[in-house]
Amino acid sequence: MQKSPVTSLAKLFALRGRERLFRLVWGVTCWMAFSLTLLAVAVFADWLIDKFAETPLWVRVPLTLLQVVAYALAAYLLIVRSLTRGPSLISLAKRVEEKIPEFDHRLITSIQLTTEDAQTQGMSAELIESVTDEAERISGKHELVDLADTRRLKWSLALIAWPLALLSFMLLFFGPSLFFVLLQRQLLANVEIPRDIHLKTATKKNPWPSGDEVTLHYEITSTDGKLDTTMKGKVYVSAEGQDEAVYELIWDDQTEFNKNKAIFKSKVPHSSKNFKYRARLGDGRTKGFENVVFEPRPIVAIDGAWVEMPAYVPKKPDGSHYEIEQDKGDIKAYNGSRGRVRISAQKRIAEAKLILYKRGDDGFAEVEAAEVEMNLLDSVTLPDGTKRYPAESEMFDLRLGRTTPRYVAYRVMVKDDNKFTNADNPRRTIDILEPELPHVQFLPERFSDPGVELREDDVLEGMPIPLGGSIKIEYFYRSAIGARETTPQKPAARMAFRVNEGDWKFLLLSEVPENPASGEYDIMKASFSNLEYQKTTLKNRVEFHAKPSRQPGAMARLEGGGTFDFQTERLRKIDLNGKDAELEIGDKIEFYLEVFDCDPAAGRQPGRTDPRIKEIQTKEEVRKRAIDTINSEHRIRDLEKRQQGVFQRPKS
Repeated sequence: MQKSPVTSLAKLFALRGRERLFRLVWGVTCWMAFSLTLLAVAVFADWLIDKFAETPLWVRVPLTLLQVVAYALAAYLLIVRSLTRGPSLISLAKRVEEKIPEFDHRLITSIQLTTEDAQTQGMSAELIESVTDEAERISGKHELVDLADTRRLKWSLALIAWPLALLSFMLLFFGPSLFFVLLQRQLLANVEIPRDIHLKTATKKNPWPSGDEVTLHYEITSTDGKLDTTMKGKVYVSAEGQDEAVYELIWDDQTEFNKNKAIFKSKVPHSSKNFKYRARLGDGRTKGFENVVFEPRPIVAIDGAWVEMPAYVPKKPDGSHYEIEQDKGDIKAYNGSRGRVRISAQKRIAEAKLILYKRGDDGFAEVEAAEVEMNLLDSVTLPDGTKRYPAESEMFDLRLGRTTPRYVAYRVMVKDDNKFTNADNPRRTIDILEPELPHVQFLPERFSDPGVELREDDVLEGMPIPLGGSIKIEYFYRSAIGARETTPQKPAARMAFRVNEGDWKFLLLSEVPENPASGEYDIMKASFSNLEYQKTTLKNRVEFHAKPSRQPGAMARLEGGGTFDFQTERLRKIDLNGKDAELEIGDKIEFYLEVFDCDPAAGRQPGRTDPRIKEIQTKEEVRKRAIDTINSEHRIRDLEKRQQGVFQRPKS
């Protein structure tokens, strides 16, 4: 083996090391330029997407992974390979010989012929050694590292300006703090991009009443004090099964405003579907979505209303007041009554009350006059399995007075556990009435006895009475609140009468109560069911009777009547000379009956019959008129029958 050119090889290795260093600088510079460019693209993409919507993770994660892979691949191609690969010694020797002609191929020849696998058969060893020594001598005279290719170094110095300029631009464009945040986000750090405008939801907490318009509120703050009342943002609303809707976000002019902090609002139309929402204003936006959850309002039904009769109305046997159920919740009550109302809702309620209304000063509008608390009752399960949640009011007065308003209507207001008021506001009327006067009416005059069904042949209206005879009185009454209780000073009924045009006199009628022996009183027959008792015991004299209640909860004394003979033989008159005198043929007796109800109001009038007038005649005249009347009635009925027969179709 020939002696190696040690000096030449050492200097060639040094030259190759210099070449690799320049390649490494070039590779690092290219890698930096590529990496910073890719980083800038990623940073700008994140920042730009964030301008319109928060950059989602499905964008950030792939972008970061792409950068990691690209940086690694570029590092291998541009840096690692430059360290493991470089120019060969032969190619470097060739370049040296081109730069130093003095070698005249000796450097390449000495390297090639002194390797272990050199093919030197047939060559002179002395000649090879001589060429090697000559190459060593020339190499010793020159610094071969100075022959390294410096173009990549120059290119690197030029290329390094790009990443430096790009880095400087990003620092100036974003600012150090924002740029540092953007870099952290490239590492998937959970940090937000700093903004000048910040949005914080100020919307009231869920739930919202179903079907209501929703007003979304945001507290807007600005770090640079550049808020303006004309600024407009957007609210993005997404409901299940619907496309995303966009609504305008504007300053709430009902709130204070300054350039650093203000309240903005956005109105979402009436809805019953839960939705989520987010907002943007300027460079600010909410982080993620907020949710609006709807819950139905209470729906109220008026289950019933009752009126407790006034205190002056007779009470039940147990001492309690009668109560009258009202039709469909509308209240019709007599002055001095009390009312109560029961309602129910389809969901649990936390508060309920009645609002009573009166007429306004204009006589038309209804204005709130009073409130009545309602007691919450236990829930009720209906046959279909649903539940109702009832409430019932306290008793409230229904009276007319100087300090008491005349109520004309009521409404129901309830609140559930969320303080939602009822969706509907049912209204019912209140009508405070003065009780009608009792209706008092004479029964038709007849010849038959009490208790006998009235027949046309028995009716003899307007007949005179014989001198000294009696007047048959049969009457009935009906009252909405019942006849008052009979006392010696204040009877429930009386008869008024006078002779000719004389002064009115009054006969106080005594009350005959029902008992087991009498049976029930029939007002149209003017008799008790036990006729024998009425004839023998009562002598057919029932001056006044008020019927008791027949059903539990039903009022008593609402109707009644009487039957008796009014004796005239002891009546006196005032004659033309102003002296007291006995009755004579041709005198007239005028009379009527009155029934008082239980209303104790001052000046309260009784109900009364129309007046009747009876003329005094002889017995013969009364008999003749009776016969004439009966015959006349028969003739009239016969005539009616004949007239009906004229128009009947003949039988075939």
